[in-house]
Amino acid sequence: MAYGVLNEEAIRQNLADAGCPASFVEAFLHLWATGTTEEQLCLLCQQRCRLLDEVRIAQQKLDCLDYLRYALQKQAKAQKRCRGESRNGNEESCKGGRTHETEQKE
Repeated sequence: MAYGVLNEEAIRQNLADAGCPASFVEAFLHLWATGTTEEQLCLLCQQRCRLLDEVRIAQQKLDCLDYLRYALQKQAKAQKRCRGESRNGNEESCKGGRTHETEQKE
């Protein structure tokens, strides 16, 4: 959309590109035809806030996945280290530094 060229088709396309529902597009176009710029800006601000809430929720979901990935990678690295130590004849286990012999006696 070129700046300064506001017609119904351009506005409709811009709002659709922004992911606005059809009901929002129709309400906005009604205000565009009959309302004030201030009312239009208020409606856009409300939609922007809704989109920001969706972004925040999506970010929280990404944070959860990132934490799980981190924990799994850390666990895999620890298990790999344990397997490497037992192949090298090192008796120390991954469980708090106790040896296999100590664990069997307890």
